[in-house]
Amino acid sequence: MTQDTPQKGPGDGLRAYGLRNRYVFEGKLEMKTGLHIGGGKATLSHTDSPVVLTPDGLPFIPGSSFKGTLRSTIEKIVAPFPADLGLHSCGLPTEESEDESCPTARQQGIVKERRENAKKADLILKEARENLCHTCQLFGSPFAAARITVNDLY
Repeated sequence: MTQDTPQKGPGDGLRAYGLRNRYVFEGKLEMKTGLHIGGGKATLSHTDSPVVLTPDGLPFIPGSSFKGTLRSTIEKIVAPFPADLGLHSCGLPTEESEDESCPTARQQGIVKERRENAKKADLILKEARENLCHTCQLFGSPFAAARITVNDLY
């Protein structure tokens, strides 16, 4: 996991992010229930989706799958927190929500606004990035890259 700090970019006023801290978490994942992450290939086995395997034939969990599950879990944990804690998660709504402060929940409207106001498109994008919820800041959104990287779990 990394924490980024905004740095001044080229003369266009956009900001780039530089690596400030890097944290590496290592551990052992113990399964309490069954787990199946399909590989999407056709197989002669009696399951519809084969388990993802390394070239050596060992099962593993793709980092993207674990990251998605981690994000979903964090969204569920953060949602009931009281507002005075200062943590917010938009929960990646499936429909546009004008009431939501996170731009990810209003992405279609923001895209439309940027198209209609081409001269202000960079400013609109900058404002969207500044107003992302904490979950979107960490895991990424259509407006900003993720600040966390999750490698495959072996």
